Parts: sequence; C-alpha cells; structure tokens
Amino acid sequence: MTPIQAIESLADVLRILPSPFTEDDVYAGLEACGVPTAMADRAYKFALLAAGRQFLGPLGITFADDYVCFDAAGSVIESGNVTEESFFLAAWERVTPSEIGAEPFREFALMSADVNAVNNALNAGSRPQDLKTAPAFLFLEPPTDAGWARAQDVVSRYLAQMQAKHAPRET
Repeated sequence: MTPIQAIESLADVLRILPSPFTEDDVYAGLEACGVPTAMADRAYKFALLAAGRQFLGPLGITFADDYVCFDAAGSVIESGNVTEESFFLAAWERVTPSEIGAEPFREFALMSADVNAVNNALNAGSRPQDLKTAPAFLFLEPPTDAGWARAQDVVSRYLAQMQAKHAPRET
C-alpha cells in the first residue's frame, strides 16, 4: 500500500463515520480498510496535521514546516519538512472539505494539536497574524514513560534553540 492509498482510505473513513467520532474510530476504520498499522498511524498523524493547517490557514498564521518523529524510547528517528513528506502531501490534496465534506473535515481538523494550540493562544488574546506554530513532534510508536520524558527534553531543547536563534540582538 502506498501513502496515497492509505490517505484515500482515511478520507473514505472520514466520509462515512458518524459524528461525533474519535481517534479510535478513525484507526478502527483504517484497520477495517486493510491499512497496515504503521501506515495507518502515519496517515492519521500527517492528515491531522494537514487538516489542522488548512482549517487555520485563512487566519494568517505562520506554520513551521519542520517535523520530528520519535520512537517509543523518545529517540528522534526521523525529521524533515512536511512539504516533502508523502503522507502530508497526499492528505493536503485528499483530506479537504471539498473531498470529504465540510462537517467531517471540520470535526477531524478540530482534533489537531495546532488547532488546539492556536485556540488557546487566541483565547489568551493573541492576534492570529502574530502566531507561529512550533514544528510537529510526533511519536510513531506508543511512548514509554521514559520515552515521553526524553522526547519532552528534546522538544524543550529544540524550542530553546529556536528562541535563541530569533531573539533580538543588542546593538
């Protein structure tokens, strides 16, 4: 199965799931469609990332293009640019309001971590055009407690480096 086929299966699942649906419902639908577990996980995670960004796009938010993937132990096993990631690209084209319907798309997009973070920032008084998302940090395996802690350390260090890079310099 290719990433495109996995994303097409995900789009089919989203079209037919009764509302409200959960992450578990989507995974069960992908399993019923015969999508291998690891592909289903990537399809779900990168489609959710794409849907959230499309949902928020009209607000003028700046999105980080980087992503970082962890294994169960919290080790970085992959990183890259989402605009070059095959599941993300397939989802960007196939998991859209026009392809799966406005309501299933909205419900799925609202499950996105980006949507949640932006919603919290807006509720705290931020202006959309001033917001920039962090890179996507994803576990590709269920994390252990130690893996979760290790990944949190990696994320904290990454974000500190990003802040230092963009900090104003004294003149």
